[in-house]
Amino acid sequence: MLESSYSTAFDQEILYFPIWDRYGISLYWALTTITTVGYGDITPKNSAETFIATITMLIAGMIFAFNVSSIRETM
Repeated sequence: MLESSYSTAFDQEILYFPIWDRYGISLYWALTTITTVGYGDITPKNSAETFIATITMLIAGMIFAFNVSSIRETM
């Protein structure tokens, strides 16, 4: 039998969240993984914090891409 851990308990909770919260959590997870930001010690605890973190990662990724593109054009 599997031991109960944070991840298994949280996974069961997600099933009862509204559909948009589940999409938000999924998008947050995907962006955090793809942008290699990492999960860290401080994580969003509610929908508003997840939304703000997701938007921040999107904007930061775009700024980083713009900077790399600008440097590439000068070479």
